[in-house]
Amino acid sequence: TKLLAREEFVIGGWAPGEGSRDGGIGALLVGLPAGAGRLRYCGAVGTGFTATELVRLAARLGPDVTAQSPFTVTVPKRDAVFVVPKLVVDIEFRERTTAGILRQPSYKGERIDKTPDELEDRSH
Repeated sequence: TKLLAREEFVIGGWAPGEGSRDGGIGALLVGLPAGAGRLRYCGAVGTGFTATELVRLAARLGPDVTAQSPFTVTVPKRDAVFVVPKLVVDIEFRERTTAGILRQPSYKGERIDKTPDELEDRSH
């Protein structure tokens, strides 16, 4: 059996989709609060979505697009679109790398009952 962890993260942006997801979200860029409205980058989540969920997320995130990255490091995704970090999502993953990046992350849903301020960085 595969042991999976499940935690909440904040959306800080997305990587544009390709192929069937062209013009939409390809992967969510997620992180954990690092103070002063910034996020510590934890990886890109590209699986676990339905097509309907991707459209809904794009509509929710669209009004919050910003030129300023909320992440404390340069995100390794070309053409990344950044948003003001407001939305909390539930992510399942296998493990973290030594740098705190999620391995095999999968989207499980939005946590409309949570705000970024309620999350704590449990990766250390």
